[in-house]
Amino acid sequence: MKRLALSLVLTGAFCWFAPVEPAHAELPLQVVLNGQRVQFDAQPEIVNDRTMVPIRAIAESMGAQVALSGTNFFTIQKGDKHIRIVWNSRTAYVNDKPFQLPVPAYVKNDRTYVPVRFVGESLQASVGFVPPTNTVEIRTAADDRTLRFPVLSDVHVQASDKRSQDKLRATLKDLYEVDPAADALVMNGDLGNGKQSDYDTLRALVDANPHPATMLYNIGNHEFYNAWFDKNGRYSPNTFPNGETEQAAIQRFLKLSGEQKVYYDRWIKGYHFLFLGSEKSRQSDLSIGDDAWLSTQQLTWLKQKLAEQAKSGQPIFVFLHQPLPNTVSGSWVEGANRAVVQHEQLKSILAAYPQVFLFSGHTHWQLNLPRTMVRDGFTMVNSSGEIEVDSGGGMAVTPESSEGLYVEVHPDRVLVRGRDFNRKRWVPEAQFTVPLK
Repeated sequence: MKRLALSLVLTGAFCWFAPVEPAHAELPLQVVLNGQRVQFDAQPEIVNDRTMVPIRAIAESMGAQVALSGTNFFTIQKGDKHIRIVWNSRTAYVNDKPFQLPVPAYVKNDRTYVPVRFVGESLQASVGFVPPTNTVEIRTAADDRTLRFPVLSDVHVQASDKRSQDKLRATLKDLYEVDPAADALVMNGDLGNGKQSDYDTLRALVDANPHPATMLYNIGNHEFYNAWFDKNGRYSPNTFPNGETEQAAIQRFLKLSGEQKVYYDRWIKGYHFLFLGSEKSRQSDLSIGDDAWLSTQQLTWLKQKLAEQAKSGQPIFVFLHQPLPNTVSGSWVEGANRAVVQHEQLKSILAAYPQVFLFSGHTHWQLNLPRTMVRDGFTMVNSSGEIEVDSGGGMAVTPESSEGLYVEVHPDRVLVRGRDFNRKRWVPEAQFTVPLK
């Protein structure tokens, strides 16, 4: 939006430089069972690269019964599974079959510690470790979630803007509390103002705070905004584009994303993620403004990728910073009433796949508005703004307002949940369930 874009440009021009800490503090080791943190009365710990946890808390959280038998061994019983673990012994037994433990059980502060993977897998659960958040994730058959990922748009992180950095830091910490084992995190455009210092600050912020191992970035209109600044970093619209080229702007984005083009795809746990992005800006054609310009090659690529292993009932997740016009909330107003130059072709291509979910940002319109999610041949979702939220004529917002989405995929449905990062709560009007057919 023009008003918001100008304020964010000026922020980058006049605010003091705010350094980012080089590395995030060590997160406490934690265990999550089916999305819920396991509560221990003694802290889990790492011994010889193995996670050790108090036996009673982990077994009872998984619905098993624990008993001390004799003076030196525990038994765990659940259904037809009978586990015997002897203190200071590397040999444990599951239904009388011996297994070698990587670390023997031991007693510390009146608590018996056992390898969490052995207990979890012996009780027929999957056990994994998420290094960026120092989290052990245990999942049983009761947890049918097949994919989880947050979507942020318009984080607008700038090296010269401490507020933008503080907001993203708080958002990442809130998402960590929501789900420390999410499969990916999508940042859907307007990452900063396109300066290398902005990208460096964003990367440092992510590295210094809890985040999923898979980070996915998309290009927005603000990734081309370095053209508004002169060689001394001063906001200078009268000398636009200040020697900046579109290719230079795109190359800085690609350095962050690690991709070869602004459009690319990823497969995550069997689900297809497609990222679309503008290849031109007002630097080569003033009429483009802040809209997305998609080449014929990109649209042809999209057709091919949509068809790749496409199956009915299998959602395909598509990301583009700008929304299609006259669809989700905020896509009618000035500055977003076209938003995508090739919008007719794009909508026609996507309409052939009713399982598509198209996520967009750009407008910042708040999530509690009626058209946050729209179904018109396929599903379109507005993800609001992380740095700043526009009221869109609805409820009043404050400068502290910050919103985004959290997505859960189940075998029969997709849940899209609006999140208020400032208040650390769900947005009740933006809790959507889309059945998969």
